[in-house]
Amino acid sequence: MKRFLSPFLALTILAAPNVFAEEAAPRYLNIFTAHVKLGHQAQYEAGIKNLWIALKEAGADFPVFASQSGDSPGDYNFVTALDSMADMDAQNAVFNKIGEQNPGVFAELGAHTTGNNTAIIALRPDLAYQPEEPRLAEGEAGFAYLTFLHTSAEHAQGVEDAIKAFSELSRKQGIRDGYGVSQNVTGEGPVYVIRTLAKSQADYFAHVEMNDEKLGEEAVAIRTKVGPMLKELSFSWGFGRPDLSYQP
Repeated sequence: MKRFLSPFLALTILAAPNVFAEEAAPRYLNIFTAHVKLGHQAQYEAGIKNLWIALKEAGADFPVFASQSGDSPGDYNFVTALDSMADMDAQNAVFNKIGEQNPGVFAELGAHTTGNNTAIIALRPDLAYQPEEPRLAEGEAGFAYLTFLHTSAEHAQGVEDAIKAFSELSRKQGIRDGYGVSQNVTGEGPVYVIRTLAKSQADYFAHVEMNDEKLGEEAVAIRTKVGPMLKELSFSWGFGRPDLSYQP
């Protein structure tokens, strides 16, 4: 089935499940990150557009949504949806075919990067928080803030319980900024990623401050409890690049 990715996906990088119709929501996302050389962004972006031409000529029926890191502007993320690992094999087969028939496309991209990496994440709608009346209408978001909770297998359940407790508190206090949650499938972990959308960076931090006031000491208690369960706490932010995305 051909799947259309909402513009929210590019913004979130690790998309919330509610951007898809319930019956079409993917289980996983495949994220390819390219690390572009300083001063080579324009050339790399031109190469990506050439790749999408080749992808369309190859008859690819899956979309690829692009985003760019805000705290590391040379990092470009390209996301595809997966219902199973078989989907990834099918997508890779299309790219491999392009590489065989038109190797210059990938050579052009490689000349402008210092490396790349791939990650597979599982969407966790059971941990996400979706307010009854979201503050942002679809299409308003222009900024995504990501919080990475790095933990161990021993503490994974405790971290999940804390995320659920925070969701329950947010619902009780009528917080209108929802968030999506995902979990790494590849790499060291577990790592839980919480993403929140906003209109802009300034809009995000203004509403975080207001929401923290509403959540009060109960939120402080949850954060204090989960702190010792974490090996690392890190943050990132980014924005969508629909101009660098592929739609079949």
